[in-house]
Amino acid sequence: SNSIAAAIANTAKPATVGASQTGTGVGSLVTLTGANYTGATGVKFGATAATSFTVVSDSRIVCVVPTGGTGSQDITVTNAAGTGDGFTFTVAA
Repeated sequence: SNSIAAAIANTAKPATVGASQTGTGVGSLVTLTGANYTGATGVKFGATAATSFTVVSDSRIVCVVPTGGTGSQDITVTNAAGTGDGFTFTVAA
């Protein structure tokens, strides 16, 4: 239908404006805050995909820090419109 195609065409890239970590290092949870997370297909810490992620709402994702994801990392979120700008975040070693 045209309304479905229009909704997909108007999807904006994800925008991350904040991140908070629970625990330390690899395997800990990071909560991302931002916009346009609905329909997210991936979350990366640098070049490494998050171990797992859950879209809680259009403005919140909870993800798990992957192996190799320590130190300063650009966290990126991808949806149908593309990959948003990286949000620099330091993951505890």
